[in-house]
Amino acid sequence: MTADKLTLDTAPIGATARAGVPCALPLATGIQLGGTDDAETVTRLRVDLSQVPVGAEIVSTTLTLTGCAGDCAASRQITVHQIEPMTVPATGPLVVSAGLADALGQGPANGAAIQLGSALDDRAAAADTGVLLRSPGTGSTSFTGLSLTIGYAVAEAPGGVSSVSARPGDGGVLASWEIEEAIDAESYEVEILDPGGALVETATTMDTSVIIDGLTNGQAYGVRVRGVNPAGPGPWTTTSAPVTAVAAPGGVQDFVDAVQQFGEAQQGLVDGTFADVAAALTASAQSSLFSSALAVTGDPLLAEKAELVLQGIDRESDVPTVEEALVSYDAAANRVTVRAVLSTRTTDTYTDSTYIDPDTVGPAEAVTEETVTVDYVFALPATTQPFSASLLTGPTLTVLKDGAAVDAVDTSANAVVASVAEDNTM
Repeated sequence: MTADKLTLDTAPIGATARAGVPCALPLATGIQLGGTDDAETVTRLRVDLSQVPVGAEIVSTTLTLTGCAGDCAASRQITVHQIEPMTVPATGPLVVSAGLADALGQGPANGAAIQLGSALDDRAAAADTGVLLRSPGTGSTSFTGLSLTIGYAVAEAPGGVSSVSARPGDGGVLASWEIEEAIDAESYEVEILDPGGALVETATTMDTSVIIDGLTNGQAYGVRVRGVNPAGPGPWTTTSAPVTAVAAPGGVQDFVDAVQQFGEAQQGLVDGTFADVAAALTASAQSSLFSSALAVTGDPLLAEKAELVLQGIDRESDVPTVEEALVSYDAAANRVTVRAVLSTRTTDTYTDSTYIDPDTVGPAEAVTEETVTVDYVFALPATTQPFSASLLTGPTLTVLKDGAAVDAVDTSANAVVASVAEDNTM
């Protein structure tokens, strides 16, 4: 570490050290330590880590002090402490109060190296952070020189992702991939290419799937994915075959609206907006698309509401929001799958004193915000125009269009099979 990357400032730690006020830390050319109580002088060392490559992991730090004057006995110990970030200009008292109690390392004043391990991080480059050097005691110790040696492991770009797949949708695709923990990616870049290899759309995500829209139905596209970390990008992994965007029968809006309204109906049964399943269906314009599903899930949701009442919990819910959606039509299976990202927000007010912290004034509240990603599958009849559909929800609950006279639980398939004898023609 070169000298221009190190900055020293020093000051007494007393609250009224000079002229009755705390002393600011002025720049210094050397290290000054020692003294007792408010007369103790400390030195802060700030380090510019720009010489450490981006993404590298610091594995060792050695601080060596030279040119000792004053009390340089081997029995005198120099300790080095991490300093927490401060929001105001540093003074002697403040920099000491921001220093962590446990020392990063210590060594004798007679010149032995002080090992700081891997604790030094980029906070040390900020204006009011760094590390704190102390040596309280009678007499003073100063050093005219120091050196800092930092050992680091060079970061490597991520390895390749695997099993890249693309689900075609109406005007878009859902790209998904698998990763090994060892690839060490912090985010992923996804590119959509036309048949000539030209870039059409891009996306960046921290997840292992992403919806990309803005594509043309009937057009084939290539999809490729790579991981990225501070050391740079990894290799591209491409789908084994192009994917073609496909229009959904009847368009996408009815399906997206059905997903939105199904979420509202489910949430409304729990928070008391709807007294029963019939009321929830009546309030939903697209209820014909999910009436069978709600008939199956409604009773457990009403039971959840009853349990909240028993516990003295009053729940209020914001309307669930479909943040993203891709509508995919599978002609061979005669079904439509909607990959939807929904956000919800609920507020539970605890009115029963049994569930309220005695230190809380008034009813306690708990706010829950959640974002979930779900596939909703609509099974279509043989004729798709006009069509009817019963909603399938996944991954743990599947409501299938079936000719059975009564609802039944198929434990082998982990599915709930709902009767759809009624005609749900749109």
